[in-house]
Amino acid sequence: MKNKTIKQEFENSKVFTLAREKFPIMELLQAHLIKDGNMAGKTIGWNCHLTSITALAANVLLTAGAKLYMSECNASTSEDIACEYMQTQGATIYRGRGAKEEVISKSCHVISDTGLDLISTYLQKESLHKFGDNLNGACEITTSGITRLRKLKDVPFPVINLNDGIIKSRIENFHGVGEGMVEALNSLIAKTWQNKTIGVVGYGYVGAGTARYLSMEGASVVVAEINPVRALLAHYDRFAVSNLNDLAALCPIIITATGQSNLLDEHFFDRCVDGVLIVNAGHWSDEINLTLLASLAKEIDDTKPGIKTFLLKKSGKKISIALDGNPANVVLLTGSIEPTLLHLTSEILSISYLINQSNTQRLAFGELKVPDAVEYTVGNLALEALGHRAD
Repeated sequence: MKNKTIKQEFENSKVFTLAREKFPIMELLQAHLIKDGNMAGKTIGWNCHLTSITALAANVLLTAGAKLYMSECNASTSEDIACEYMQTQGATIYRGRGAKEEVISKSCHVISDTGLDLISTYLQKESLHKFGDNLNGACEITTSGITRLRKLKDVPFPVINLNDGIIKSRIENFHGVGEGMVEALNSLIAKTWQNKTIGVVGYGYVGAGTARYLSMEGASVVVAEINPVRALLAHYDRFAVSNLNDLAALCPIIITATGQSNLLDEHFFDRCVDGVLIVNAGHWSDEINLTLLASLAKEIDDTKPGIKTFLLKKSGKKISIALDGNPANVVLLTGSIEPTLLHLTSEILSISYLINQSNTQRLAFGELKVPDAVEYTVGNLALEALGHRAD
């Protein structure tokens, strides 16, 4: 009875209803996978944000016959109702300490990762000869994860770089996160951010989308980017370009979007505008370096929902941090669900591709681009879900 109640509650939720009635790409993907038949009996390990939107995608894999083992990539973004629903549908979910070790112990055929945590754990354990040879390959969806991947040597299986695919980078990262950050700011501080100067740190697709959508809503955006090509792009996109510390002194609101751990240092905090609000859009929850900030503070006020304010010992300035540095659009589930569903479709089709290719040919080891066939299939499914014809 409890499982039935959970299922009913989830399937009556806003996310489920929107996906079914406005953008039914998951139903089309499910039919595609069932027709293909390659998921039946395959074991998939998935380290991801355990949200309601992810639950829609998990249900597709399970219905197609996969065995699904999942770990949370960030406890702050996990939704209890989504986790309970996925479990009622047949997924096994691990949360907290040891979750990733549990997933990789299942001799997965494919693992899909967020931040390279699952892949790194697998490689560490594999060196101890604890696993068989079932693994056909892996996927990684974040800039931070791909950065970590490129520092590794001799990765003994293919890893599809979903982050740099067209669907993930230009639609989900740019439009999805950009729109989501506008809604996140509205949720955190209502309309008081409009007509203010907002700093965006990092000008990859996440930063560029965030800058574009904030400017469309009336903000004056300043960009800090150490990559000279991206900084030049920001200039020609008509944003002011600055360095990180000068940006700190200009902007009462700052969005971080680099995917880099411990991005902000003491000098940055010293330069910040008194009363600044810093919000993260990048993957790592420690991008803002809260440990350092707490050590610099003589007092921390957490009475305002979703925001902690640090009173600095040396300068007496107040620095406010949203949502403990976790990615605001994911924690608050803001923005349209369509870009995220598109990304998840790309992720699942990449998993399917790795399974299919293992049966027909040996893929190169290490980083691989998203196959064109995957991107084209996502495009066709999405256009059909939107009521358009690709031809």
